[in-house]
Amino acid sequence: MTDSNIKKKEAAWIHFIQAQRSNIFAAFWSGIQIKETGDCNTDYGEHFNTLNFSSTAARKKRRSEVIKNTTINDRMDAWYSHSDIIPENGQPTLHDGSRTFGLVLDKENDPKKAMDTPKNLTKEQETFLRKLRATLIDTRQECTVSNSRFLRINLVKGARTIPHTDNFKNSLIPNYMCILPPNYNTEGWEPGELQFTLVVKRWPNFKTSFVTFRNVICIPFAFSGCPPGENFQHDKKIQSGGYLQMIKLCNTTKKAKWMVVNPLLLHELKPLKHINDKLAVAGIRDGELVVCKKKQGSPAGTSWNGQGGHTVQMTFEDLLYDKRNKLDITKRFEAVKYCDRTYKLYMFTGWKNIHY
Repeated sequence: MTDSNIKKKEAAWIHFIQAQRSNIFAAFWSGIQIKETGDCNTDYGEHFNTLNFSSTAARKKRRSEVIKNTTINDRMDAWYSHSDIIPENGQPTLHDGSRTFGLVLDKENDPKKAMDTPKNLTKEQETFLRKLRATLIDTRQECTVSNSRFLRINLVKGARTIPHTDNFKNSLIPNYMCILPPNYNTEGWEPGELQFTLVVKRWPNFKTSFVTFRNVICIPFAFSGCPPGENFQHDKKIQSGGYLQMIKLCNTTKKAKWMVVNPLLLHELKPLKHINDKLAVAGIRDGELVVCKKKQGSPAGTSWNGQGGHTVQMTFEDLLYDKRNKLDITKRFEAVKYCDRTYKLYMFTGWKNIHY
């Protein structure tokens, strides 16, 4: 693709997302909510303490405590009036929180239901998601009609993230990230005042590489940094302080096994091999590696156990000595990618690279 074509596609994306900005808020924000854990500022979704929300999230009341039901018109009218609070019930307009929306069911293991549209998706939400899918196909070379069938978006406001990798759902499709700025007319911001930046570490590559850790060959699998004020402890009773999860070969049984160490030891990893770029390690089953094949993501969007049927099993040593692997000659271990421009569409692989 030529530079001129790339610029045209980037311009087409920016035109689309700028035009849809208000529609996104109107269609989705009434459904954004904090995960109810008893503390409005605790963990969200499936991440282990990686997405924490600011104190404004605590203002979101339970439905039973709201005197007047909040409609999307209430929220948008208050927001456009430059008000943080809806006068009738004290609810915040665009409260901190997050939620995922998709064209098909999430984590549905029944193949007959996997491609069903979620019942709680509104007409406006479905319309936007289909427009978004069509735009991505037109503007992103790696996004196709086939692999975009499982499109999901995650809207986040007010999150403070610690370094982490995302859960792996047997799909090798990358993540996209776009920063939507505040409403300029009502909130009076200046471009230089926007401080949000997503940082993506370019190494190590989780689930797709072999490394050495204290002279032991491992596959880095998942990572969560240590939350402030916690100490690392990982046993059957207590799991705190984050984790660096890896897979190694048991010398006695010659089977693959899990290993969890302090995330502060990340700097001790040393590069060894890039795994064949058509494969990614999805977990362990019966002492063998569960390996996901590229372009064959599970249509059910299942978790790493591979019940969708698009995985194969390999021994640790078979994958280690696969002739299609390449030596990892990485030298800049601290290289990072900064994503901080509003409306620009950034691409990264959340299950493969640490980000925060």
